[in-house]
Amino acid sequence: HAKFVPGATERSPGLKIPLSRLRSKYENFQHQLEGYHLMGCDLEKSDTYKGTLFRFPLRTEETAKISEIKPKVLTVDDVMCLFELFRRVSTQSLLFLRHVTKIGVHIHSESKTHTLYTVQLDN
Repeated sequence: HAKFVPGATERSPGLKIPLSRLRSKYENFQHQLEGYHLMGCDLEKSDTYKGTLFRFPLRTEETAKISEIKPKVLTVDDVMCLFELFRRVSTQSLLFLRHVTKIGVHIHSESKTHTLYTVQLDN
């Protein structure tokens, strides 16, 4: 908890930083922000991104042991199972999300990104 994000403390473990301010802090947050570039969120060229991105880190045995959030190992298979469970309800979820019209789940591994699934509401 509050170990991997520069400037985070136990009292304030999360940070909300506008994209415009991240550009100058990119060096400090490079590891945390790396995945966002894969989806076209280029902090070097733009202060905006049309969408919301989530990054789901895995937990190895080592990181699970020291985690103050949840000391459970989270493997690739665990995450894939969660994505499949979400896929089953994702279309219904869109009905209750006012400004979300499309959900895409993308996997990045071995320098490649592929789409696991995409769902969207037809207008």
